[in-house]
Amino acid sequence: MWSCLDEAQLESTNQKEKMIRRLISFAALIFLLLAVNAIGGLASSEKMAWSTYAVATSKGLGTGVIVNCRDSNARGGGSPVLVTCAHVLQSAPRGPYFLVVRSPVAGSNPDIAILRIDIPRDCEHPFIKHPRYDVAAMRIDLPPEIARLIKLSSFLDERTIGRQGAAHVGDEIFILGFPKIFPGTTGGFPVFRSGRIASYSPGSQLDRVRFLVHSDIYSGDSGGPVFAEHNWGGPKLLGLITERVGGKNRQVPLAIAVDVSAVRETLAQLHASESPHQIQSSGRLPAAAANA
Repeated sequence: MWSCLDEAQLESTNQKEKMIRRLISFAALIFLLLAVNAIGGLASSEKMAWSTYAVATSKGLGTGVIVNCRDSNARGGGSPVLVTCAHVLQSAPRGPYFLVVRSPVAGSNPDIAILRIDIPRDCEHPFIKHPRYDVAAMRIDLPPEIARLIKLSSFLDERTIGRQGAAHVGDEIFILGFPKIFPGTTGGFPVFRSGRIASYSPGSQLDRVRFLVHSDIYSGDSGGPVFAEHNWGGPKLLGLITERVGGKNRQVPLAIAVDVSAVRETLAQLHASESPHQIQSSGRLPAAAANA
C-alpha cells in the first residue's frame, strides 16, 4: 500500500538524513586524524631509524638508507633507492646484496626478513657511484609477490634531503649504524649515537663536502646517516659516514662524513641509469639470527 508523507514527517526525515551524513563525515574525519597522528607520532629520530637498513655482502656488513625517489616506470611514480658508501657495494661488485627488512607488528618487535638482491648478468652497472666521493645509489624494484608481504619503509625522499651548508662546526648531530661490535637490536633497528661536527674537511680547504664528526664509529657503520633531530616533521639528513679515523686497531672518536649534497648528485646520476635488480626473500630470520 502506498502512502504519502505530510510536511512535518518529510521535514523530520530530511533532518535525520542530514544528521546521518554529518555523523558519517565526522567519523571519516576522526579516522583520518587518527591515521595522520599514528604517522606523526614518531619522533624524527625514530623516523630515521625506520629509514636505515643493514646492508650485507659476502665480504662484510655496512649501513644504508632508503630514499623514496621518482620513477616514471613504477606504480605510483616512485621506487625505493638504497644509498650507502660505494666501498660497501664495491666489496662485492656483482652481488648478491642483502638487506635486513622490518615489518611492523602491533605491540611487539617488528618481524624481520632478509631481501637478497641478485644482479642480472646483462646489467653492466649494478649501482651508480659518485665520481669523486664514497657514495653509491641503487634502485630496487620489489616483485609484486614480495611487495605484498614487505615494504622498504622510509621517511626520506628527494624533497626532504637537506642542502649543502646545513651542517656547521659545533652542531650536535646523531648517527645511526650497525656496528660490528653490536649490529642492531631484536627489532632489527640500528644503534644510535650522538656527537658533534668536529671540523670542516679533513683534506683540502677547498673541499667543503667532507667534514669530521666527533663520535664513536666502528666497522659496520659505513653508509650510516648523519642527521639533525627536529621536534616537527621528518628527520634532516646531513650526510653519510664514510670512514673512521685511526684504522682498525685504534679507536679514535673521530670519523669522516660526506655532505648530503654528494647524495643528491648521486641520485641525479641514477635517474638516467640502470634497470632494477631482481629481489628474492629468504623469509623470516630464525630467532637466534634475529637476536644477533
